[in-house]
Amino acid sequence: MNYHTAVLLLLAVLLEQGGAATSFTLKVGSDTISATNRNYITTSTATTSVTFTCDINADSNPGLHGYKLSTDGWNEIKGTWSSSQPNLVTKLQWTQVQSSDVPFSCFISDANGDNLEPSPQYTLDVVSITPGHREVKSGTETKLTCLVENHQDAVTFAWTNAASSTVSSGVSSETGITSNKQKSVLTVTPTADTTYTCEVIGKNTWNTIKTVVNVKVFTVTMADPEVLLNAAATFSCVVAGASSEPTITWEDSSSNAVTSGVSKTSFVGSSGTITGTLEISALTAHATYTCNVKSGEYTDSPASDTVATAWPFSVVATASYVIVHTGVASSFECTGTGKDTSKIAWEVPSSVSIDGSKTETGEHNSLKSIYPFKSSTAGLGATVTCALTYDTDKVVKQVIRLDVVTVSMSADEGKMTDEETTFTCTHTAGSVTPDVKFYNGATAITSGASKASATAWNLKISKDTFGKNTLKCTVTYKEKTSRTDDFSDTSIFYVREVMSVPDAKEYVHYGEGITLTCDWKVDTPDDTYTATAWTAGGSAVSTGTATVSTKDTGDQIQMVYKKANADLTKKSGDTYKCAVTMTTKDDLEATTALMIHWIEPLTSNAFEINTETFTCKYSGSTAPVFTWKVGSTTVSDGTTYGIAQEGAWDTTDYMEDSVLTFKDSLVSIKDVTTIECGIGFATNSDTISSSIKLHHRWMSAYSQKTYALGGQIVLSCTMNYGQNGVATTDVTWTGISSSVASSKYTIDKGSNDDGERTTTLTFPDTNDINIDSTYTCEFSFDDTADLDSYKQTIEVVVRLAAVTPTAGILDYTGSDWELTCTFTGGEDPQGVWWFKDGSTTKLTENANNYAMTYSSKVGKLKKTSLSIADTGNYTCRFDMANQNNYEPTDTKSVFVVRVESASETTYTIGAEVLLTCSSSFGSSAVAGTAPSSASWTAPSGGTQTIDKTTGIKWVQKIRITSPVVGNAGKYTCVYNYPNSKTLKSEITLYTRLAQSEDNIFAREGDAKVDLECTLLGSETENADGATWTTGSTIITTGGDYSITTTAKKTVLSIANPTHAERDGEYTCKFDFTSQSSFSPTSVITLDVVSVEVEDVWVLIGYQGDPFKCTVKNGASEPTDYTFSDGTTTWTKDATANKATTSKTWSSSIFEASLVVDNTYCTKEETKTITCTVKYGTQSVTKTAKLKCFHTRFVVTSTTNKALKGQDTVIFTNKVISVQEPAKHNFESSAFGENYVIETGTWDAGTHSVTDKLTLTKPNADVTFSCVSSDSNSDGTDEKSIAYTLDVVEVISSTTPVLASATTQMTCTVANVKSDTNPTSATVLWNSATHTSSLSGKVLTFTSPSTDKDMMVTCRFKWDGAADEASTESQVDSTVQVDVVQIVDVNVGTVVGSPITYICDMTNSLVQPTAVNIVVGSDTYATASGTASFTKHTTTQSTAEKAVSSLSADTTYKCQFVFGTINTVEKSDNLAELLSLSFAKSWTDLGDDSLAMKCMVTDFKGSNHYTADLFPLENIKFGDGTNTWENQYANTFTDQT
Repeated sequence: MNYHTAVLLLLAVLLEQGGAATSFTLKVGSDTISATNRNYITTSTATTSVTFTCDINADSNPGLHGYKLSTDGWNEIKGTWSSSQPNLVTKLQWTQVQSSDVPFSCFISDANGDNLEPSPQYTLDVVSITPGHREVKSGTETKLTCLVENHQDAVTFAWTNAASSTVSSGVSSETGITSNKQKSVLTVTPTADTTYTCEVIGKNTWNTIKTVVNVKVFTVTMADPEVLLNAAATFSCVVAGASSEPTITWEDSSSNAVTSGVSKTSFVGSSGTITGTLEISALTAHATYTCNVKSGEYTDSPASDTVATAWPFSVVATASYVIVHTGVASSFECTGTGKDTSKIAWEVPSSVSIDGSKTETGEHNSLKSIYPFKSSTAGLGATVTCALTYDTDKVVKQVIRLDVVTVSMSADEGKMTDEETTFTCTHTAGSVTPDVKFYNGATAITSGASKASATAWNLKISKDTFGKNTLKCTVTYKEKTSRTDDFSDTSIFYVREVMSVPDAKEYVHYGEGITLTCDWKVDTPDDTYTATAWTAGGSAVSTGTATVSTKDTGDQIQMVYKKANADLTKKSGDTYKCAVTMTTKDDLEATTALMIHWIEPLTSNAFEINTETFTCKYSGSTAPVFTWKVGSTTVSDGTTYGIAQEGAWDTTDYMEDSVLTFKDSLVSIKDVTTIECGIGFATNSDTISSSIKLHHRWMSAYSQKTYALGGQIVLSCTMNYGQNGVATTDVTWTGISSSVASSKYTIDKGSNDDGERTTTLTFPDTNDINIDSTYTCEFSFDDTADLDSYKQTIEVVVRLAAVTPTAGILDYTGSDWELTCTFTGGEDPQGVWWFKDGSTTKLTENANNYAMTYSSKVGKLKKTSLSIADTGNYTCRFDMANQNNYEPTDTKSVFVVRVESASETTYTIGAEVLLTCSSSFGSSAVAGTAPSSASWTAPSGGTQTIDKTTGIKWVQKIRITSPVVGNAGKYTCVYNYPNSKTLKSEITLYTRLAQSEDNIFAREGDAKVDLECTLLGSETENADGATWTTGSTIITTGGDYSITTTAKKTVLSIANPTHAERDGEYTCKFDFTSQSSFSPTSVITLDVVSVEVEDVWVLIGYQGDPFKCTVKNGASEPTDYTFSDGTTTWTKDATANKATTSKTWSSSIFEASLVVDNTYCTKEETKTITCTVKYGTQSVTKTAKLKCFHTRFVVTSTTNKALKGQDTVIFTNKVISVQEPAKHNFESSAFGENYVIETGTWDAGTHSVTDKLTLTKPNADVTFSCVSSDSNSDGTDEKSIAYTLDVVEVISSTTPVLASATTQMTCTVANVKSDTNPTSATVLWNSATHTSSLSGKVLTFTSPSTDKDMMVTCRFKWDGAADEASTESQVDSTVQVDVVQIVDVNVGTVVGSPITYICDMTNSLVQPTAVNIVVGSDTYATASGTASFTKHTTTQSTAEKAVSSLSADTTYKCQFVFGTINTVEKSDNLAELLSLSFAKSWTDLGDDSLAMKCMVTDFKGSNHYTADLFPLENIKFGDGTNTWENQYANTFTDQT
């Protein structure tokens, strides 16, 4: 029997015996587990940290105590019993992960080890927690899951993010899962790799377990392909940042899977990139496809979809040939297909101008553009192009031929019947001679046409019938095969007829009038005229009325000349002509001659006398015969009457007079009613005569004297001449003083009515002493001279009263005033009276402080101590000796007012200011009391208002919404009153302002930016200091901030400004501690932008690629931009100086572009281009190079470095040249063993050829150049700079490591070109990023605790230099980490017996170089031969060392050495000293058999035998002679 067997047998015996009375208390930490209501404890399958404490209260020292359980992976820590401390505390520590629930209990025995008493059974509740990791496209919503299985509690879940902050939004529970599962779901939208922790909380603190859920993101980009219609389209789905190779699938717009035409690139693990490609062979319509990307690492992650649409482009002209007449509206039309934002563009020659606006209709698959146009320039063979741009810079075009021709007929004409004229037709010459024909209406003209030149034809034509003829010239062009185009022009030929002309009359009498008529037949309404005119004797007539009328037939022009009284100043007749100016030549005219007989009307200038002479005057074309009548009696020359002829008629002057004289004084003119002169003619029967009538006359006036008191007066006279008398011809007034303006009076002359006429002279206002005068009215007749009997006089006496001051009185309350009333006139009044406000009661002296005086036409009224109640209307009245109706008065208003301001002084710091003042007055009922106007006298600015809502108060305000320094000063509130009196009040406004730029622009990369505020104002006081803030944060000097403040200025300097950290609003405040509310502030918005430019290469003789200047993060679009090469400056959006500039603005990104044309680069040179972007008066600049070249080498690669013997690197060289080089290749002194050079084919379109160099697993650096034959004809070949592939090594100290332990490891990069340190480095542990630190060339990290071999990758990165082929370089060194396990080997022996120390290691990929067994201060090493390997297989190594005896429990260390790389060790191996003893008695088994129990115990009694320390191998009993094995009396329990 060995010692294991004996111990177990003894334990079995003890368990069958009873024990002392005992109580058990099970705890986890400080929490007690009650067997009645709690019989389990929760842990996770991934943890071993749970410790149970069993508190056993025993009456006496027990023999045994501990735990009963049927699994491995735990330790016991036992307590000690004493009478003073009867509690035994035993702890159960789990050392291995459990996969299922474990029942257990604790027990105690008596002092002999018998009578084991167990506690109630408890359960280790082992649950599993499964994190639902996800990897999705950045910005995609996804659900993270946390699944708990086999948990006995109804748990709650808590989520925290990577910053350990609690996450509550997006959390939900999943229902419908099985009863032993509970799940929490967290919905997130990640944009970067991160982690979330899911915490599962049971009923007590020990029930809490956690797991980490990983979230990884990748990006997916797709562009919309744009190709020609029916061409192949390629969709590229670019994935970046994937943790492992993802799955890429495609769907069409109907969600059907697409597999044809699908391909993908190799996955690049270093960048997580892969590109999926879908090829559509012939695109006939726009097509939308979806690229679905699914994580390759976390396969439960949902697929992320990205959509792109391919657009086919085409453009077709509806008509490819357009011929049109000059000035005629037409249009070009093109249809096409494109994308939804496409527009058809037009290229139109300068001779064509747009007529209206282009019409754009349709969408991507049915685009239509109509370009309306007119052209005033004839010409053949012009081209018009419609185009669509696709794939950024490609264009599909359609060319339209345009011919513009002119066909023109000469001007319209009009002729009389049978008159001939010639029309000319001119036309544009064609490349093929056109045909020319003439038509009258629709009828071809077959005669009269002749060719005048290559571009002109004449048509002679006449018509014998009246009417309108439409003549058309048609020109047929044959410019296009199988197509003719007609163009024509027309002229109108009017044929007219004469209907009638004026008849000639022999004579026309005075007063008879003239009527002349001209009549033509025309084609109305088309044949129109512009003017008609009559002339007499060659001069246009100035009298009479010329009219044009249309007869009912509608086809005539009729001119009628009418004059009611013929112009008889001519001695004989005149020649009259009628003329019509036609719209269409020729004009119309006709003439006639008239004879005139004229007699001058008789006149008489005297009445009431008996001697009067009457003269009868004749003028005309025929000798006259005179006859006189007095009354009805014909008289002749004699004693009563005398008749004499004067100026006998002859053919020289055509005039003769006859004179009648009254010789008899007894003949009274009163008896003469009519005198008549008659004229006859010997050569014809025509007669003419003139007569006059004679009458009596008398006149009267309304009054011969009147008084004027300042009001209106009207003077009146009336003339009577009888109902049968001769009416008056005029009336006049005299006696008006020249000092009286004409505007001060009106004269009404009246009119003749029923034998009388009345005239008036009116003075509306007689407040003028000059009106005091004697006035005469006088009537006139044609037959009278100025006689006194036709005049009347009227006397006007003026009496005036005037109160002064003339503008009334305006004064403040409490002052005195005096009114003076002055009489004006030739009389002397007896005195003056005073009245107030229209009262008839006279004011009395001394009443209400009045004082009155009168002397020498002047009266005065005085008043002291005015108040507002004294406001009123005061009237003075002069006493004119009982002539009450003629006593003059005057009234003046007295205004008593008060003007005041709200304050005399105020301040402003830039906020709105409201200044007020008011005027209070006596009564709104008193006319003129209120001000007539109110205003402010102000330095500048402000909005003025007046509030008149109160009847006796006006409030005046001035509002300054945004005060500036210029607003400071004295503000005077002014009130103007009707009597020209002005009152004022003053307010002084002081300004105290902080002034700064509203917006400051800075560029990322600038050393600093200064924000400056200046204190401005109308006072000289300095601020106590200044404060700067941004948001709610006060800025102080320190870090990137520095503040400099003087008396009137403060400057905030911000070093190294960036958009992310420094964009925003900054507020400066000047502090005035004694007036804190008047401390001015100003806000500055800082906009930090980044400016990016790149060098541009331009091939000599060709247009260059865009030189782009990109400004990012700008808050607004720049106002201007320029480019300059030091000699030439290019302004914005223009084409000039061999270049074109343009710009775009979208989402805070501004991009200006400069494209030089094919004449800019003429030789190889490098120019510095400066881009200047302006924001108002501010600007930012950046420079880059524009390089003109004959030949250029563009060498590219994904990396400049390779891992020795592992990586394959490809270099491409694109040779760009003005002409194809005869040869092109790579050149090196040593390419290494494995390399391939592939030369490309010349592409004339891009002027380039691309070669490729592949270097496979090089072991040493490779330096090479690119060469090209002599392409610039300078006699030598061109060669690029030298490029080097830097082949490096990575030395790793990463293996092996001990399972479940952490080990510091390193990766060191060596053999680096120029000994350059990496710019960054990363450790990937099983493809996941692991914490590490880089120092120089050494990357240090600590291995995670694991029991499985893992792959670790050390990734080093370098930034590329300007002369290298790649912008960055990367090498990955991947090794397998050998995770080994040192097996727990626990050995035991009894006192005095030998023992063998054992060290056992498994899972090792390599054999250790040495094994050390360390016991205390003794080391037994294989190197010294004192320890030896007893076995070594592929993955296991074992070493043993035997010693003679063991005196006490001992721990020893096992060290496995792997050269200089690493050493793994374990120090808690146990060598235990045991005691073997028998029970004191035999046990009767009841079948004539006896059993002896054997007990194995620790020598010190601190531990009992446990199966996990010493696995049972065999049990033997012996009596010295016999040995009994495997004869068990009882089944072994866990510990006995």
